[in-house]
Amino acid sequence: MTIEQAIVLAQTFGLVILYAITAMAPGLVLGIWLGNLMGAPGKETLVHKHQVNLKRASEHNAQWDPANQRWQK
Repeated sequence: MTIEQAIVLAQTFGLVILYAITAMAPGLVLGIWLGNLMGAPGKETLVHKHQVNLKRASEHNAQWDPANQRWQK
């Protein structure tokens, strides 16, 4: 095997590794998303739980706003 062949082989191997890494990420995200949707039918998803918690947090933080009626007394 010559140096040129070794370089071509290393470049090809590098491209295969690059393609494997870049192809794995969308599949991993899709798998997590589908698992979340199909994993527990009839139960709320993590996205819904997150949205509810965001709403609760914004309501909780709003009570400390100086414009809130609680502080106007």
